[in-house]
Formats: sequence, structure tokens, C-alpha cells
Amino acid sequence: MAGQEISVGARRVAGMKPAMTLAAACLALAAVAGAQAPSAGSSPAKKISPEKGRQLVEALQLATLEKREATARKFIQRARALVDEGADVNARGEQGRTALHWTAIGTAQFSGKETRRAYRELAEVLIDEGIDVDAEDDYGNTALDWEEANPRDVLRYVLEQADARRGVSHRESERLADYIAHLRELSAKKQFTALAAALQADVPEGTLIWVRLTKPVHSRHSRCGEKLEGVVIAPAMANGRVVLSPGTKVEGTLLSVQSARNRFVRAEAVIEFANFLHEDGAKTRIAARVIEVDNARETVHHGRILGVPFPNEAVGRWTIGLRGLGFVMPGVSEGLRWATHSYNLTLGRAIDYKAGTELILRVSVPEKLNTKAPQKGWKEIPATAELVELVRRQPLRVKTPSGEDSDIVNLMFIGSQEDLETGFRMAGWVEARSLGVKTGLITALQALRKSGYSEAPFSRLQLEGKDPDYEYQKDLNTVAKRHHFRVFRREDTYRGQPVWVASATHDIGIGVGRKGTQWYHLIDPEIDRERQKIADDLLFTGVATGCTLVDRPDAPRRAGNATGDEIRTDGRMMVLHMTGESGARKAALASAVNPRGGSGRGN
Repeated sequence: MAGQEISVGARRVAGMKPAMTLAAACLALAAVAGAQAPSAGSSPAKKISPEKGRQLVEALQLATLEKREATARKFIQRARALVDEGADVNARGEQGRTALHWTAIGTAQFSGKETRRAYRELAEVLIDEGIDVDAEDDYGNTALDWEEANPRDVLRYVLEQADARRGVSHRESERLADYIAHLRELSAKKQFTALAAALQADVPEGTLIWVRLTKPVHSRHSRCGEKLEGVVIAPAMANGRVVLSPGTKVEGTLLSVQSARNRFVRAEAVIEFANFLHEDGAKTRIAARVIEVDNARETVHHGRILGVPFPNEAVGRWTIGLRGLGFVMPGVSEGLRWATHSYNLTLGRAIDYKAGTELILRVSVPEKLNTKAPQKGWKEIPATAELVELVRRQPLRVKTPSGEDSDIVNLMFIGSQEDLETGFRMAGWVEARSLGVKTGLITALQALRKSGYSEAPFSRLQLEGKDPDYEYQKDLNTVAKRHHFRVFRREDTYRGQPVWVASATHDIGIGVGRKGTQWYHLIDPEIDRERQKIADDLLFTGVATGCTLVDRPDAPRRAGNATGDEIRTDGRMMVLHMTGESGARKAALASAVNPRGGSGRGN
């Protein structure tokens, strides 16, 4: 059969037919061996230098930090020279990365053809020199993973020709298929005990994990490949059990980042958290993907965070109306065009997540924890008869000044005023300003600009005719979304401690009245989630030392608020037991006052 090839080691002998004699085959093999043997005058093999390998990785890492492409190319040229001088191409540097990792990362940073060509040629040289194309960094990413996160596809062909594979963290479909096949095998063999154990993964697929950033991310200032850090801020639950403790440290990387460099490009970022560090020092790698940035104006699509487009929707409607006026009054048209353009330039479209920004991750593949330390949730304090009686005599609803029922009272705090203020300040909650003309105008302007206003006022709601003592909220970068609740001091006490109650809901969008003259916030109808969010935040600070869920038989399970939004709840009240004043003061000194790292205003 013409054209057939027979493999000989790493080489192939072409054109060998099945009918060839054994002697002919031996002659062909001898010819190959002779071609591979060094001649008498050839130079000795290149000596591999680990030190130059370290310098190679360092040069390529420094190239990714450059903003000027000409300077980056000098680092690439230096890297090429180090390879020629015998650098160990499989040397590893920071975050366990090889030169090929940093080459793939570098292609995402620069758009110039000359720079991309230099990176592509370097990748080919590294592969020819025997670099491990499937080497994984500290987060389980190979060079192909970095390339696939890069929308430019500079090295894809080169890597695929080298049979590069994805890392373990990115082979979700393959790993899920293997897992399902294993379950089917156990079922077919009727090994039901083993099947039940396999189904009870430590961290099942679909588990949601709340993570708070402890390092900032910015689409203009952050660089691809940066190390990211965070912390789990609430017990990760699955099937009624805690699978990951709050306080677990998390490490990851910025897999991709792109600034909104012109009006046609949206800012983008891919944040990947992979390593979960347990209290006993053990580490578990979990394949998880960001599915939501809490209270963000940005959207998330398959793990990729997408910034707001230009022009944004609100400005688009505004400018269409103004330009329509320009057709009627041609002399005004040019002035309106320039005024609109100047206004659009002030719109901040960057992805700007300060320390304290909260993300929701979803586990993609069932995982086993590499720790024997028990995973613990919050301390649950049993309800006493006295506490149950106290809870059940509290009002069930807050009302508008006209007496219309609105939100359900679903929280109780037992502790001093100082405990309350310290706890929410530590958790990053901000007090709202009073509703007035000025604050109303600021809110409307920020809504138009799709920006945040951390002190945005609340609509007026009362409890038994009394205004709130506190109004707390937590936003990010848009007035359309915020966690918020109203706190009312009660005349009751519990074991000598003051008692406070609150109604909490989560604003998730903006609605407009039928007449078009009023707007209001839309809320998440599942208000028990907001109840739990506030409990998690206070318990995480340590100012709240325990919690109790108390049934209220008379509480409505379904209702509507004053703006017509549906409310669904199990009717229970969450009671949070706060520390004494000395404990709150000690906790405040031991922790950062505001995890948000700033006012939280969007740009």
C-alpha cells in the first residue's frame, strides 16, 4: 500500500510496503540510525541550565507586565536568546508556570502583529526544545487553557499541532462522563453500597460557594495571570449538610482580562478560583466557575464577566430623542451631538471590583476534599420558650405611611447598639441617606449612568407608625441592585439585652409605574435568601455568635409588597445573638473595618 508509514522511535520511515523483505527493512532502519548519529566533527549536546531556565520564565513574566509592546518584545528576544543558550525550558517560576504558560498569557496582553508573531515563533521554539505542553500551573491550567481563554487565538494552531491538552480543572465534560460511567458500572455490578458512597461526593456538582475578594480586580489595571485571593464567607451547603466551611481561604488567577479600549469593545474578565485552603493546611482543587457577581451591573456568560456596552441602553434612548429634536431644529443638531459625545465619555465602563466584592461560584464536577477536618457551619442556638414567645409577639409587616402592608419582618437582633453598628460596619454595610430632592436626583443620575450609589435613600416604610432607627444597604456598582433592610428598636429586652427587628429584601432591578412618572425597585421574591445573607455577613464578622430560626405560625407564606412584587417565605424569623460590647470592640480591632475597601461607589 503506497504511502504507508511505519513508526521507528520518534521518526517515521515513509514508503515501506508490506511486501518489503526483512533485509530491506533492516537497511532502512540502519539508514535512519546513521542519520541520527553525530558526525565526528559535530559540536557536543547543549548543556541544560536550570539558572537560565529561571531567567527564561522571569523574562516572559516581566513581558506580560509591560504596557509598551516594544519593551515587551525585548523581553521576548531575551527569552529566545536564553533558549539558544541552553535554558531549561521546563523550569517553573511563580504560580508553578513554565515559559509556555507565560507565552500564552502574553499573547492575550498585546494586539500588535509583530508582538504576536514573536510570541508564536517563541512557542514553536519552546516546543521544539521539548517543553512539556501539558504542564499544569498551580491552578490546574495548561498553556492550552490560557490560550482558550484568550479571544485572539494566537497560539491555538501551534498548541493543537503539538497535541496539547486542557488541564484537569477544564476537563469538566470528560470528568463528568467518567463519573457517570463509574456510577453505571457500580449499578450494573449491583454494588449499591459503593454506589451510595460515590453519589455522596464531599462537594457535589452544582454546589454554590460565596467568595469575597481580598484582592481587587480592574479591567484596565489588572493583568492576565495575576494571582487572586478570596475567602469563603458562608457555609457551602449541599443536601442539607455543610460541605465547605466559612473562612476557607481561596486562591485563583485572572484567566483573562480585557479593557473597554474603544466604544465597540466591552470590558471582560475571567476570574478562576481553583485552590481551597483548609484550616489544617490541606489544599483541595475544585473545578468551579463564577456564575454571578453579587449586585453587579455586569453580566456573566459561561464564566466570562462582560462589562456594560457602549452606549448603554439608557443613554441610547436619551440620544435618540435628542437627535430627533435635531432633525426638527438643524442648528441644534451639531451641539447636541457633541454634548452627547462628551457625556458618553464620562461613562465608566471598566470592570472595577474592589476588595470585598462578592462572587458566587458553582461547582462543575463532584470533588473529594483533601482534608479530614470537619466542615462546620454557624453555631445554632436552640430556641427557648422565652425567645419563641418574644418572636411571636412581634409585628409581621412593615407598612407605608398610608397604612398599606409592605415587607415582612424576618430578622431579630439581640445585642447593644454598638454591637449592631460594629457588626454591619465590619461586614461592609452602609447607612442610607434620608430621601430628599438632592439624594433623589443623585439616585436618578446614577441610574442613568448605570453606576452605584452606596448611600442611596430608601422609600419610607414604618413599623407600628415608627420610622426605622437604621437603614442599611450593600451595593456594588449599580443603583438597580442592592441588599437592604430597615432596623427598628423594640421596647422588649431578652436576658437584659436590647431587641431589634428588621425587614430585609434584595433589590434586583428597577420597575417603572404605569404612568411612567415613578420608578421603584423590583425585589427577589424569595426573601429567605436575603434573611440568610444578612445572617451570614454578621456571623462571619464574629460579632454575631450564633443564630436561631423561630417558627411563626401566623406569618404569611405568600404576600405582596406595596409596589406589587410577590413575596415568598417559610415564615420563620432569624434571630442573631450578638456579642457584648467588649466582644464587639475586640472583634472590630481584630478585623478589617470595611471589607469593601472603600465607599463602594461605582464609576
